[in-house]
Amino acid sequence: MQVETEFHQIDADDLWIYNKLQLSRKLKYNCGPIGCTIVKEGWYIVRPTINFLGMGRNAFKKWITYKDDPDLYGNAGDFWCEWFEGDHISIDFYHKEPILVVKGTKNSASEESEWSKWERIEKNVDFPSILDKIGDKYSQINVEMIGDKIIEVHLRHNPDFVWGNSVAIPVYDLEKQKCPENFRFVKSKDYNRKGFFIK
Repeated sequence: MQVETEFHQIDADDLWIYNKLQLSRKLKYNCGPIGCTIVKEGWYIVRPTINFLGMGRNAFKKWITYKDDPDLYGNAGDFWCEWFEGDHISIDFYHKEPILVVKGTKNSASEESEWSKWERIEKNVDFPSILDKIGDKYSQINVEMIGDKIIEVHLRHNPDFVWGNSVAIPVYDLEKQKCPENFRFVKSKDYNRKGFFIK
């Protein structure tokens, strides 16, 4: 239901914020669609151009060279973008003011969709100027960034901190993962995740 609610509230003229290739191009990143040759060899993130379901579905890191066939960089509907380094943060803005900033920690560099922890941090983040008109129109906007680079925008809040928690540890296997002391489990199924250990 979250996708339906999110999608149907968006004006057709504003759907570009969900098109990660279009967003990346507007932000002047080194990027392109599958079939378009890279301009520089190196590490890239290859992922679906539009993915309302989130969770890094079908995203992967890839070393791309001039010898590689651009038609085979990824799947139809994917795009490639330069690889960014830095902290991965998610910011909830309400009427352009930051009300929640959380930092994510990955399980490993190869598992693009698996996180080991999200935690609230104190960080002042300015509302991105590229979204000024969007911010005038929608009260709730979530922005994901790596370092100072915007990588995703959503017209919703962060759904992983609705319990008043300051930490969320994704749970992928209840039998293998033990609940840390002073945490509790909340059910929140999404893709390969069962829920969270929160506190």
